[in-house]
Amino acid sequence: MRRIVHFIPALVLLLILCTQSAFAQVRYTIKTQKVEIVGTSNIHDWTASVGKLSGISDFYVENNTITGIKSAVVDVDANSLAGSKGSIMDKKIKECFDSENYPRIKFVLSKINGVQTSGNVSTINLTGNITIKTTTIPVDFVVKATTQGNGDIEVRTSRRIKMSDFNLKPPTALLGTLKTANDVTLNIYLLLKK
Repeated sequence: MRRIVHFIPALVLLLILCTQSAFAQVRYTIKTQKVEIVGTSNIHDWTASVGKLSGISDFYVENNTITGIKSAVVDVDANSLAGSKGSIMDKKIKECFDSENYPRIKFVLSKINGVQTSGNVSTINLTGNITIKTTTIPVDFVVKATTQGNGDIEVRTSRRIKMSDFNLKPPTALLGTLKTANDVTLNIYLLLKK
C-alpha cells in the first residue's frame, strides 16, 4: 500500500511533464524572408521588396504540428524597401512611407480566429495590427504554416490592402503622368527557426 501511495504522485508528475512537452510553446525567429509589396500603375506593374526585417513568434507545437500562436511581432525597416524600377522608384517609396521620420513598419498579432491542421500543415486565420507611420489598423490574414523535418516553420500569406487605409498617398512620377493604384498586395514568405 505504501508503494502505491508513493507511486501515484510520481505518475501524476510524469503525466504532467509529458503533457507539457506534447503541447510545448516554442519561440521562433526569422531565418530568411521574401516580403514584397506588389502594385500597378497606369503605365506598368511594380514591386517593392523588403531588405531588412526582424521578428519573434511563440507557437504552440504538438507532435511537430502547429496548433496555435501565442504571440508574433514583425518589425520592418522601411528604409530597406527597394523598388523594381530603379532609384527614382526607391525615392518615391521612401517619400510615400516617410521613412526618414517613420523608419519602422510593425505587425503585432492581436487575435487567432481559427486553426486547421492537416499533417504538418496548419492554416491559421489571424488578425494583427499593422502600424505604418502613425496609423494602426487591424488586418486579417490567412496564413499557411508548414513544419519542416528539422523543426523550422515555413510561413506564407498574401493580402490585398489599400494604401489610403494607412493614410499613404499613392506615389506619382513624371510630373503626375505616372499614377500608382491605391490597391497593393502583400506577399509574405518567412522561414522561421527555433
